[in-house]
Amino acid sequence: MTKRINRKDQLPDWFCLDDYKKLSSLSDDEIIFQLIARRESFKDCKEIHHKRFIDYYFSSGVVKNKDEYFYSLTDREFVKKYSDLQLHAKGGVEPISIIALTDLNSKAQRYIEENNIGRSLRGQKRSVSSTIEESNMMHLSINLDWPDELIVKDIMQLLPLWRDSLSKLNDTKVFPSQSWEITKRKIFDYNIFPMIDLLTWAGWSGKTITKDVLAVSLFPDGRYGYTNITQTIMLFIDNLMKDFSLEKYGREIINKK
Repeated sequence: MTKRINRKDQLPDWFCLDDYKKLSSLSDDEIIFQLIARRESFKDCKEIHHKRFIDYYFSSGVVKNKDEYFYSLTDREFVKKYSDLQLHAKGGVEPISIIALTDLNSKAQRYIEENNIGRSLRGQKRSVSSTIEESNMMHLSINLDWPDELIVKDIMQLLPLWRDSLSKLNDTKVFPSQSWEITKRKIFDYNIFPMIDLLTWAGWSGKTITKDVLAVSLFPDGRYGYTNITQTIMLFIDNLMKDFSLEKYGREIINKK
């Protein structure tokens, strides 16, 4: 049975709002890291083990051990190359490799046999991404004899059609529309870091913190209350924690340097 936290004195001993003030002095890169370090635990609280939960997430408001996490804005800007014959890749764009093609060929042969289309040109014209690809990868053939501006224009027109055909989220739903500067200001105005930590702790421990307790604990000056948390701040957190939202802001930060 879920236990309700109805009073401020029922919050965990580690929680201290003042400990989070130091986060505002971090660089933009470090702020993004602090958010990414919390994202998976926030989205799936039940997967967090007690010691790691306390030691890394709730120590003085700042995640301490960066070696525990793979994310680096600089390191992940380009995928590591093992030879000059491995073409450059970036973010969600990567030339298909021989090892990937070998795997796809095996899946294609199995698909052809199972669907009896070995002699069907129409059947074999089906797209890889709509048949044998099990992830969200979109496999393309791009003719580099064409000028860049036309290639980019065609891809931009085709992306929403591909997403729609494959029942994927529309780009406008996946990525945030506000600039990093506006989002950063809201992160600290809404006390997003301590709120995420409290909500994660509550989810892990099988508790529910009432919005009234969140209001008095996070906004002792009274600037935000129950209604603001319910209608505005929780929606902001949900959008911020969506897949790739933080990566989008990370890319924006890098491009400004």
